[in-house]
Amino acid sequence: MDEVRFLTEKEIIFINAIVAKQYTPTEEIRVKEPSLLNSAVNRPKQSAFGEDAYPTIWLKAAALFESTLSPPGISAQDLPRYISFYG
Repeated sequence: MDEVRFLTEKEIIFINAIVAKQYTPTEEIRVKEPSLLNSAVNRPKQSAFGEDAYPTIWLKAAALFESTLSPPGISAQDLPRYISFYG
């Protein structure tokens, strides 16, 4: 596989700020839990037993997407129900 360039914490914060300003301009722009952001950013880079935990670019993107959008304490199975209730 070609070399993968991963998004940095600063890039994710920047993307979030742009989206928040467009869709929720009154929302405060901040990182609520820096440790969770760091964990989310590094999740696609994980490996197990010498193999990538997320071997394709699509799985790496899905891992980052799920980690950055899932509220803490909400499992992946419960996320659709959470979004439909609060979204």
